[in-house]
Amino acid sequence: MKTSEIITSKEENFKKLKLKESGKDLKKFGKGNSKVKICCISDTHEKHDNICIPDDIDIDILIYAGDFTNWHSSNKKSVHLFLDWFKKQNAKYKFLVCGNHDIYFYFLRKSKKEALKEEMKKNNILYLENNFGNFSDLNLNIYGFPYTLKRNIFYMADAFEIKKSKMNKICNQVFDKNNNNIDILITHSPPYNILDKTYKNKNIGSLTLLEDLILRVKPKIHIFGHNHDEPGYKIFEYNEEEILFINASKVHGKTPIIFDYYYDK
Repeated sequence: MKTSEIITSKEENFKKLKLKESGKDLKKFGKGNSKVKICCISDTHEKHDNICIPDDIDIDILIYAGDFTNWHSSNKKSVHLFLDWFKKQNAKYKFLVCGNHDIYFYFLRKSKKEALKEEMKKNNILYLENNFGNFSDLNLNIYGFPYTLKRNIFYMADAFEIKKSKMNKICNQVFDKNNNNIDILITHSPPYNILDKTYKNKNIGSLTLLEDLILRVKPKIHIFGHNHDEPGYKIFEYNEEEILFINASKVHGKTPIIFDYYYDK
């Protein structure tokens, strides 16, 4: 297994991560006596019908990491078409986080959003917007975080986009409240320099997200999307602990990443 080292920060408090494994088709991760099968998807942009989840696989946890709509058609109809599809998928537990294209959710009045969340709960779907979600018999701490960094250009798909200063503030608040108590972190944004490189060879991930949250909280698994050009997974070692990073983007459809996660309850 090839090992390499990347420096992820040019700032004073840079961190080092040792790359242990990477690829497109992950089979298993973790250690422990309990096992769950996890399926990860993001960035289908209303083409969710192109996703192929094999019928003969029993999924325990289905995670969607944002951008299930397109900004110009993100409305009640497109959201409910996606939710109808999401409800039908063969998974015991489902977690949903928004992305920058999911304009409808971003502007939805609080009372209507709460009503929609309750409707989703009836179908074992937990909508996460900077909060934890868990099921009583699952015993995993799962946190959802929809924010991406605001671009310095006029851009219509700007739901949940925030400035770096606010990203820093929110990341610190999450850490202060939860410390090392996140097993699975779901964000729309990738972390800086991890599966975030576009076809233009540009890194679009957040350094703040990496330094101020991920490398402090040290989740076992970080699932994200946003960047369509580098789907796959990487396993890094950090302070003698492994962290699995997954870019779950599936804008072109086909089979998502499905793997077994082993952990101790």
